[in-house]
Amino acid sequence: MRNLLFVIHIASLLSLSVASADEHSLLETDFALSLERNELDNLSLGDDPDLDRLVNEDYEFEFKLEYTVNQNLYLFFGASLVDESETVKSIGTEEALSGLERKEMGLGYYFGDEIESELKLGRVEIASASEWWLWWDEDLDMIRLESAYNDFEVLLGVAEEQ
Repeated sequence: MRNLLFVIHIASLLSLSVASADEHSLLETDFALSLERNELDNLSLGDDPDLDRLVNEDYEFEFKLEYTVNQNLYLFFGASLVDESETVKSIGTEEALSGLERKEMGLGYYFGDEIESELKLGRVEIASASEWWLWWDEDLDMIRLESAYNDFEVLLGVAEEQ
């Protein structure tokens, strides 16, 4: 009988997050570190459970920068240093990926006195969740307009997946 046992050694997604912003600073920074290691035992009907294993290791250091040009205009940039590997011990294969991943980059513009609004354009990551589904995309070139008045909010956007 095929026994599929999912063991998480370090799934504590050690999210150490630090954000810094001075009231008069032009540059805001945010850093996050995540470490993840997963092991999946008994991939096949092999005899040796020590060799019949899939190991995933993901290490990521994410940083975000936001530079305020003036009261209305700001520039943003986000990237990650990643090191990911997947090893199937029974057949001795390993896939690895490491390097710099660009996450977000663009500019934003605040306007409107009575109705606060923001126009944002550039490469963004987006996630949307509801009761029935979860949708996300990491590579969107987008123009987005957000407006808020009391409890009423409007979001209008046009995006193209890259």
